[in-house]
Amino acid sequence: MRYRLITFLVFGAILTAVGEWDLRNNRFDFTRRLDSRWLEFCAGNVPDRITKPAVTLIAIDDEYLPLIEDKFSRLDCAAILDALDDFEPPAVAFEPAVSFDESRAIMPLKEAALKLPRIVLGATVEDGPAPAKAPKLTFHPLTKVSGDTAKVPLFTHTASGPDEELLANGDPAFTRIELQDDAISGLVDSIPLLARQGDQIVPSFVVAALAATLPGGLDNVEVKLPAAGQTKGTIQIGEHLRIPIDSRGHMKTFRHNGLAESQIKQISASEMFLADSTDPAVKAQQLDLQDEVASLKENLVVIGNDHSADRHVSVNGETKLSQVGLLTRALATIQSGRFISQWSSLGRILGILVILGLAVILFRKNRGAVLGWGLLGTFLFFGIVMLIFKSTLLWTPPFVFMGLLSVMIVAGLILPANFSPSKEE
Repeated sequence: MRYRLITFLVFGAILTAVGEWDLRNNRFDFTRRLDSRWLEFCAGNVPDRITKPAVTLIAIDDEYLPLIEDKFSRLDCAAILDALDDFEPPAVAFEPAVSFDESRAIMPLKEAALKLPRIVLGATVEDGPAPAKAPKLTFHPLTKVSGDTAKVPLFTHTASGPDEELLANGDPAFTRIELQDDAISGLVDSIPLLARQGDQIVPSFVVAALAATLPGGLDNVEVKLPAAGQTKGTIQIGEHLRIPIDSRGHMKTFRHNGLAESQIKQISASEMFLADSTDPAVKAQQLDLQDEVASLKENLVVIGNDHSADRHVSVNGETKLSQVGLLTRALATIQSGRFISQWSSLGRILGILVILGLAVILFRKNRGAVLGWGLLGTFLFFGIVMLIFKSTLLWTPPFVFMGLLSVMIVAGLILPANFSPSKEE
């Protein structure tokens, strides 16, 4: 048993060190693929808690060429909204806090906006003294709010807001609070869903966009902030969307929640213009986008800037997202219920100790028993991991546990229980 245990401890320590290092640095592709497959397997076994997102991003990206003067203008904005109207989307959210300086509109933006359902319009807000030319916007407050609001971030004025022609059929909601971006780290720790303006609580772009998908809009939103001394609260939107928040009104977004890019529908603004084309050559090119085009008729549609230069937020150590990409991911997380978080370090240590205890027991037995009971123990161990996920949505990368269990079985098969040459198993 001693040699089996020493072998297990040596190789197990190496595997654990490699796994923990990669967990923090995301250097190995094979572990990311393993993580992704395991997480999707876990998520697939809780269909009552995790569903498919229902949001489509129309990206104003590098492929989009402005219609005049190489600069995004009212004409471009009006053309995008006018083309979108053909699909009759149930709700629309326009992310960039865009304003235009041209004196006249070739195509009236207001007319294009009025064709759509009332639009949620992105605005950037700031805390501090308001400059003389700060936009004057009215943010609609939430009326159903309880709990301690003292820690919810405050803003005093609008730093940049949407064009006045868009406001003819839209309501502003903040996408970010300037000078408070420390709330979003390089790995995306959390995003603000609420803010204070005076003594009122106003919803973020994300909350307002989700509320826009329901009759009654913001009347469907109920906020329960944690009371003083507590840490957990919720935002309830309608009957089905329940968002866990902290005392600041922030939603945790986790690097490993298994929300792949392919699960969020995305189409370039330039591709959307061609969606209804009758040209056979164009139609052939659009076959790969049938699902994305069809989703414009069913999903919450978000429009925003997604140029490569806009992508600076990392969500998995590799993928870079623009602000609209981050907001769309947050919307998809909420819609699908992917409030998945990882085991704490203590949880992983306990898991390793359980495997160590199993190894000590099995290493006293012969090779056949090690194989049989080892496979059964592996099955039971991951069965317990699955039960934990089902009840809490707590997930852990499987590499270290799989490696330790494999080393346990291999060591038990290669080395005898008693290494003395005078005795046989």
